[in-house]
Amino acid sequence: MLVQFRLGAHVFVWDLGLIYTLFFATIMMMDPEKNQELAELLQKNITLSEENNRLLRSLNRTNRWSLIFSSIKWIVVIGSFLGLYYYFGQFLEIGWNQYQSLLGGYSDQAKTVNSANDTINDLIKTLKESSI
Repeated sequence: MLVQFRLGAHVFVWDLGLIYTLFFATIMMMDPEKNQELAELLQKNITLSEENNRLLRSLNRTNRWSLIFSSIKWIVVIGSFLGLYYYFGQFLEIGWNQYQSLLGGYSDQAKTVNSANDTINDLIKTLKESSI
């Protein structure tokens, strides 16, 4: 990674990777105990990074399969409803028409009952008037 610094009219470009390398090289040259400790820490870091990468790939693979099977499940559910409607749609229409005719028949019966009640009430009124 390159970094630019401006100092007046001068521009300095530094490579941070080179700076880090030189920094850690000087630290490692200074003390052999720190050299061993840094090597162990780097090895642990590499091991943890590899394990983390393995786990993340596993999670990614699991999520991908979950999405695929979830999509297949919904395609099957919606497709089965459409297939049932396609094959049994005519029977549903027949049943719906019969239901509507029953509702219409009940309303006709209710009208007949109401008119019969009105006729009976008129008859009772005329009988009362004629008896008075």
